[in-house]
Amino acid sequence: MPVPKRKNSNKTINVSNYSGKWVAIIGYRVVDSAVTFKKLMEQLRNQKFAKQPAVMRVPRDDEGPYILLL
Repeated sequence: MPVPKRKNSNKTINVSNYSGKWVAIIGYRVVDSAVTFKKLMEQLRNQKFAKQPAVMRVPRDDEGPYILLL
């Protein structure tokens, strides 16, 4: 059975400026970032979004890669 193609599967997010930080992402856009998870959650509580953001930590250059699938 063939694997279904994902809509917008060719888009990427450049998160190189957020190395070592936690980021909140909606669609293909970073909407907020912080050094700690707790701080990011505090910042997000004060904001209204049409969709709930996905949250991930961006690895530093010396850390292994992480994969985020939207």
